[in-house]
Amino acid sequence: MGLVCAVQDEGAYWSCIEALDAVDEARDRVRALARGERMAGERQAGGLPCGD
Repeated sequence: MGLVCAVQDEGAYWSCIEALDAVDEARDRVRALARGERMAGERQAGGLPCGD
C-alpha cells in the first residue's frame, strides 16, 4: 500500500511540475507579445528616439 501511495504522489508531483513549466512558458510568450505591441505602438507614434 505504501508503494502505491508513493507512486501516486510522484505522479501528482510531476503533474504539478509540468503545470508550472507551462505557466512559465505562457508568461514568457505574453511578455514577448506585450513587447511586440509596445514596439508597434512606438513605431506608429513616430518611432523610437534617435540616438544622435
